[in-house]
Amino acid sequence: MKFSRPLLALTLWLGSGLMAVSAAPAPEPQSAIETEVTKETKEIEETETEELELMSEDHCEMHTEDIEIETTQRIEKKAPVTYPRLFANAELGFLGVMAHTIQFSRDNSVIDYVAEGGQDNLFNLAKLSLDLELDPHHKVVFMYQPLTLDSRAVIERDVTIDNIPFASGTPMTFRYDFPFFRGSYLYDFNPDPREELAAGISLQLRDAVIEFASLNGEQFVSNRNVGPVPILKFRSRHYFNETFWWGSEVDGFYAPISVLNGSTTDVIGAILDANLRAGWDINDQHSAFVNLRYLGGGAVGTSNNPKNLGDGFNDNWLHTIGLTLGVRTALF
Repeated sequence: MKFSRPLLALTLWLGSGLMAVSAAPAPEPQSAIETEVTKETKEIEETETEELELMSEDHCEMHTEDIEIETTQRIEKKAPVTYPRLFANAELGFLGVMAHTIQFSRDNSVIDYVAEGGQDNLFNLAKLSLDLELDPHHKVVFMYQPLTLDSRAVIERDVTIDNIPFASGTPMTFRYDFPFFRGSYLYDFNPDPREELAAGISLQLRDAVIEFASLNGEQFVSNRNVGPVPILKFRSRHYFNETFWWGSEVDGFYAPISVLNGSTTDVIGAILDANLRAGWDINDQHSAFVNLRYLGGGAVGTSNNPKNLGDGFNDNWLHTIGLTLGVRTALF
């Protein structure tokens, strides 16, 4: 087949154009471009994330430092604890007698103060004490406890008290006056100046006056006694939070031996003074508290030196419950 020159030239030109187009590099696919952009975007995001994390760490460190500084400043605002420290405590409330019996001289009447002696009502209860803290561990306590139970009643049976008879129907006065003074030493095992876990010993001085009398003055019995009593002591105080706390205080002993119970004869004696209290620190100097208290004890035995008409035998046991409101003040 023969081609004309113009047709041959056109054919060659078209062929060279197609070859040039085939030889030219193909454009980059759209997916590759997107992949590159995504990669760069991730790198930017990672860089920004790292910068944000560093800024967050710096902020946390600064916030922690601010908290530490604020805590330190709050602690520094509190007055430093210096010793010695002296605290005064006062309580006032009421006391109820749960049970109280007494017998003077063997083969004489046992008097039930609650059932027949007029002690079936409430009596005033007060208490004063001083706490001297020598250092975080050593403490001395001085306490005065007035305890006077005066009552009147008409005896409804014939009774004999210390060999003195009282006929049925006799109007009588009953006086049970048993104040005492107590000095204590405590060792505090908790070095925290606000809290306490302490144990020690006490020495109590009783000053008892027990009297029975007819209102006409014809019959009268009086028994008086003063003597020391050694006691074991425990006291604690723990805080719920910065201002509210609870505590306990227990003084007690049971001694069947004369050397321990403060008597010159083998008299069995016992005492228990148990307190449970909850308080509120009004400020650094003053606090208020409510106190629930059991106070009881007694003795049974015979004295070698009877002072009345009786034989010296004594059997006396008292059990009471008291509730008081108290205040505590730092004197220095």
